[in-house]
Amino acid sequence: MKFLAVLKDSLREAVDTKVFYVMIGLSLLVALFTGTMTFTPKPVAKEFMSLAAASLSMDTLENFDPENVQDFMRRIQESNKGLYQVVEVTPSDGVSEGPNARYRVVLRMMPTQAKGMSPTETVEYIRSRFGMLNELRIVSVSDVREIPKPAGVEQGSPQEVFYEVTTAPSSTTLRLWPHTWGLFLGNWKPTGEEAAPLGIQLFAIEQIMLGWIGASVTFLISVIITAFFIPNMLRKGTIDLLIVKPISRPLLLLYKYVGGLTFVLLNTAVAVAVVWAALGLRSGVWAPAVFWMIPILTFSFAILYAISTLFAVLTRSAIVAILVTIVIWAGLLLVSFMHSYVESMRIMDKRREVAEGERFQDGTFAKVVNALHFTLPRRSDLDTLSSRLLVRDLVTANQVKDLKFDQSEVSWGESLGVSCLYIVLLLGLSCWRFSVKDY
Repeated sequence: MKFLAVLKDSLREAVDTKVFYVMIGLSLLVALFTGTMTFTPKPVAKEFMSLAAASLSMDTLENFDPENVQDFMRRIQESNKGLYQVVEVTPSDGVSEGPNARYRVVLRMMPTQAKGMSPTETVEYIRSRFGMLNELRIVSVSDVREIPKPAGVEQGSPQEVFYEVTTAPSSTTLRLWPHTWGLFLGNWKPTGEEAAPLGIQLFAIEQIMLGWIGASVTFLISVIITAFFIPNMLRKGTIDLLIVKPISRPLLLLYKYVGGLTFVLLNTAVAVAVVWAALGLRSGVWAPAVFWMIPILTFSFAILYAISTLFAVLTRSAIVAILVTIVIWAGLLLVSFMHSYVESMRIMDKRREVAEGERFQDGTFAKVVNALHFTLPRRSDLDTLSSRLLVRDLVTANQVKDLKFDQSEVSWGESLGVSCLYIVLLLGLSCWRFSVKDY
């Protein structure tokens, strides 16, 4: 009950500033803006089914450079010139081309290149392999059967055999289908008619709106608002009333700290929820992994608020607490940026097989940056964590694992441990100073 009373007091203090309502209003405006976005599927059924048929002619995708998109597309095109070729794709239910349609796909097989499979084995092979991109099923197969040569298909080898594959959307078809993106209900298209997989577009939008711009604005406003919580508590008269109550000083300070975090948690939860709902309604993709950003962003702010709490107790000045917190925040962002650059150079050197001693990471700059990253709170690692969770939900786990979407080396136990250690240390110093100071 003591905790709830102090928490209620902290939230009342935030609400009294009217900033809480302003931030909720901003979140709703962002939701309205997101609601004007449009995602229009491109009529690329034949190209998409060629991708679905690639595994019939390509045994594996493991022996190519995952960063080399041109090599990947070249091999897809070569696969369609091999044993199985997509010659015709038509929606089976008479609707227009799109990710939610069922398709009739006609495959041509050159039996002279076959590996001694019987017709029954060939049908089962197509049924099991068509639509598979490594371990990811990008379309479902409902039926496979051998058919006569369709009318209108040019004559090839007299020994060629045709198969009809009936497909249905899988759980990942919509995410991988190329879409064009527009704003204001499609009246403005920032990228013109250029298309990209829907999942990648949603990942970029959520990362920018919530992970970068949204988090920065929320953190900045929250640092300013919560910086007044503790100095206001330490004002003459207020602190006199509080310290005579049957509650220890460290516990009182920790309750105030949790109250500030609750303020950020509520604002973050509202922002994430409204953006998730707006994107889900506009795109048809409901990716719950975005809700992991709520605890991740709150934990990131917990580091900054621990710094603000310490300097608020030391100086009893909200202005000092704000300035110091922002300066340290900027320093952590700079270290994160430099560490990301060092990581990108490490990955590049690894890909080029640069000899030891000549690698970028062996230089003084890289060693200093890695040392700073090792000893300071790992905010960049938290950003990496949120990105990976979004990618696994929107771009699919298969692509993360097999195409190596993110090659950064991160030890989550170490990263979270170091950040928690800083929070405990800063709060411990704050509680000690608050306990020994006379008021």
